[in-house]
Amino acid sequence: MIMPPKYALKFLRWFCREDYLEEIEGDLTEVFERQYETSPKKAKWKFSWSVIRYFRPAFIKSFKSSYHPSLFAMLRHNLLLTFRTFKRYKTSFFINLIGLSSGLACTLLIYLWVNDELSVDKFHENDKQLFQVMMNHTHDNKIQTMEQTHGILAKALMEEFPEVEASVAIAPRIGYKNTGILSSGKKYIKANSKFVGKDFFKMFSYTLLEGDKNQVLSDKSSVVISEEIAINLFHTTGNAVGKVIQWEKDDNREQFQITGVFQNMPNHSTMKLDLVFTYDLYLEKSPHFQTWEGASGPATYIKLKENTDVKRFNGNIVNFLKTKNAKLKFTLFTRPYSDSYLYSHYENGIQSGGRIEYVRLFATIAFFILLIACINFMNLATARASRRLKEIGIKKALGANRKVLILQFIVESSVITILSVILSVLLVVLFLPQFNVITEKYLVLALSPNLMLSLLGIIVFTALLSGSYPAFY
Repeated sequence: MIMPPKYALKFLRWFCREDYLEEIEGDLTEVFERQYETSPKKAKWKFSWSVIRYFRPAFIKSFKSSYHPSLFAMLRHNLLLTFRTFKRYKTSFFINLIGLSSGLACTLLIYLWVNDELSVDKFHENDKQLFQVMMNHTHDNKIQTMEQTHGILAKALMEEFPEVEASVAIAPRIGYKNTGILSSGKKYIKANSKFVGKDFFKMFSYTLLEGDKNQVLSDKSSVVISEEIAINLFHTTGNAVGKVIQWEKDDNREQFQITGVFQNMPNHSTMKLDLVFTYDLYLEKSPHFQTWEGASGPATYIKLKENTDVKRFNGNIVNFLKTKNAKLKFTLFTRPYSDSYLYSHYENGIQSGGRIEYVRLFATIAFFILLIACINFMNLATARASRRLKEIGIKKALGANRKVLILQFIVESSVITILSVILSVLLVVLFLPQFNVITEKYLVLALSPNLMLSLLGIIVFTALLSGSYPAFY
């Protein structure tokens, strides 16, 4: 016998009014059986869609609450007792509240910092396909790992390896500034620049406000400026394209025509640029980078095609430089582009940490701060519980069982935890600007789904951990 989709049918029987259910189910089943003969997949999809369409107020039955009234009465009673206890023992309440909220505020600040560190350079649309080409150099039986590569490596990899979808060379490397003076008319601005390959805006997800990403870096006399620079020079981004600006560095002055304006780079980006020139101009100024004779300096980035076996690709390029110059003692490998921020340290050719060590350290510190705050809360709550033996004894004499008494203490710890979380959020909002100054970050306490889930997890964890021992004690 042909049966309609099981879960769709269950859903229909769950919400549909009894006086409509038999008729609706019969009609839908009849249509389903006819359509199933020609297209089973389509019949199942249409049946499910028809059930969803019937999910309307006219067909939804009224649901009676399955909660027993005594449960609400018990919860209300426990909440009333909780607030009376807080009022009676004000000193203990405020000590608990301040101690727990301070620990939670520190934990939340560290959480924001850790979350920001883990999200650096992860915003690129092609993040999983972006890689940086690295070089290992063997000298005195030691391997030195470096980011600088040969100036024509990006072009060679693009031409000779079908797995490479796009490649870009960047000079100077990320972390090295190329600062000069940008001017237009009587306005002078200090700016940081780099020379980048033509596919820069196609590989990386930096938004172009003006200009075509396929053309902005096609000419050696072209320059692409940031939104901030455009506003400072021309008070707008709309009419900047086509204008000529002067770039002065090391007593060298040149004029360039603006071909595009890119949106200010995100705070989560390791690249902090004000303007970019075409990499062809860099090779023209530095002809020694156009050979395989050993001179290296620019960084090389590639975008691999989807489903490329990275290990196999690394095996293919490891001795690529020796095919160009047998005297070179360099080997190549790739690392994910977004890993370069956290996993930048190498020892003898093997990745051995970086900023990720600080991330793990501070995450551990945050956990122990929260744990210590919970233990402190437990100690105070347990000490206070000894003063409530008369109350507990009377409740037992009146028939209260262990579950009722445990629930009362859990409710108390939950209430004070929720109040502490609210106070900790206020403390974070108050101290976040100064925390940003100390950490050189741009952290924002936005009520995102991830943050809300994290706060909910902290409330549950803290309430159960801090209230469990006093409750069972």
